[in-house]
Amino acid sequence: MGFVPHTDSEMESMARSIGLSQPEDVFAEIPKHLLCSRPLLGRSARSQNGILAEGSALARKTRLDRPTFLGAGFYDRMVPPALVETILRRTDYYSAYTPYQAEASQGILQGLFEYQRAICALTGLDVANASLYDGATALAEAVLCLFGASEHKSGTVYASTAVHPHYRAVLRTYLSDLPLRLVEIPFVSGEGRTNPEMFRPDDRSPVIAVIAQNPNLFGVIEDMRSLAAAAHTIGAGFVHIFEPASLSVLAAPGEVGADIAVAEGQSLGLPMVYGGLALGVFAAREKYLRRLPGRLVGKTLDALGQEAYCLTLQTREQHIRREKATSNICTNHTLCAIYAGAYVRLLGAAGLRAVAETSAARMEQFLDGLRRLDRVAGPAFGSASLFEVAIRAKCKLDHLPVLDLHKYYSDLPHTYLVSFTERRTESDVEWLLSEIEKSGNR
Repeated sequence: MGFVPHTDSEMESMARSIGLSQPEDVFAEIPKHLLCSRPLLGRSARSQNGILAEGSALARKTRLDRPTFLGAGFYDRMVPPALVETILRRTDYYSAYTPYQAEASQGILQGLFEYQRAICALTGLDVANASLYDGATALAEAVLCLFGASEHKSGTVYASTAVHPHYRAVLRTYLSDLPLRLVEIPFVSGEGRTNPEMFRPDDRSPVIAVIAQNPNLFGVIEDMRSLAAAAHTIGAGFVHIFEPASLSVLAAPGEVGADIAVAEGQSLGLPMVYGGLALGVFAAREKYLRRLPGRLVGKTLDALGQEAYCLTLQTREQHIRREKATSNICTNHTLCAIYAGAYVRLLGAAGLRAVAETSAARMEQFLDGLRRLDRVAGPAFGSASLFEVAIRAKCKLDHLPVLDLHKYYSDLPHTYLVSFTERRTESDVEWLLSEIEKSGNR
């Protein structure tokens, strides 16, 4: 058949067959004020060379001569070239299809299985799925998992306000049409941490989940054992949001009593490309195995008695009846998950610890330098941090590559989050300190 556009007569014939007098009537249900009445292109088409020239001119305006200290979930970490070449640029892994046909998908299935094993090793929990979209959706799915596993028809969810505001926003959207009420517990002023005593029984409904992040959005290290204990005391499940690189030096979620642990997996060596690449990490205790969202890969034996891999416990896949499904997400980030699993294996325990310790050393260098600038800026909170720190300045630092926390917290004016990774050098830190000092002298 010829791949040509439909002719006017063909479109009119199709319109008549569905009861329309003309093709445009298909948009009749859309309110007039929402319809676009002007051409989508504001100016006439140009040549390819002209477009490339304009794009190059815009690209030259991009500042590439200064380091970034942005973080809060997405980090400028070292991207191992070996993994870029062997995984990210291998078209073998580029597929939009679910590996239902195990016989033809053993490579991808084994890669996902190894990722699951790596996440279980990191978190100290029993089972991990084959990834979700990102950290925020993983958190929302964790709450739904706990709700589905409970015997309650409705309930309350506690979340510390020291949890990333984007995560809480996604959670609010998820819960907006469910019989679950989100209660946000304020962090301790001046300390930036969460008080376990704030998690009390709710008079209106049973508490389904308690959510805390470690390190939290301010970079503060939380007392997760106390928070988990407080959650369990009131009969709630505890959701631990973690930063993967931090687990080489901080206690694992499973060790502190978490029921479910979730994370944004971008910091497992994935490059930053505008809004991605994102990876939702999800791990849980075995009792939640059958309530897990996403995809799950298991190891089995084939007809010849050889080891093989397949999708297992498929109660969240697209061919499952809606009322029986554990989640409305039946996909994942396979390419990113396989890459992240390989990253963990490539670096090993010593390499992951070196990443965290180098990042922490840069933060300590920054804090040492900040002491001589106490008339300009200083730490916003007195609690311990790992490789991110909130600072309060006496002047605006909006022109610097740091995160303005006042955008999310009205009671934190001139407060900025400064993040450090193993890619930042000592000279990078000195540059930032000098820029802060210049800002104070203006």
